[in-house]
Amino acid sequence: MLIRAQDLNVLITLIGESIKVQAEVWAYGSRVKGTAHDGSDIDLVIRHGNLLPIPAEQIDALRENKGKYYSGPGAVKRLGGFAGAFAC
Repeated sequence: MLIRAQDLNVLITLIGESIKVQAEVWAYGSRVKGTAHDGSDIDLVIRHGNLLPIPAEQIDALRENKGKYYSGPGAVKRLGGFAGAFAC
């Protein structure tokens, strides 16, 4: 199950609004391995481009901004998965 284009666009927007440092975002887990089911979540790693810690306020902003796009328990789990990485 690959991520739908609109879900990928939401992820890029959400991360771009929240994380202001140069970063890489990687997906891993069942979505990438192709073993996901409809209730599977999407596992992401957000890594600072210079391998420094991402400022806590930016991680907090990511959590807060998530509510603009996804609400309710398990809402993010409805996203499709994707293989590869993208920079934001």
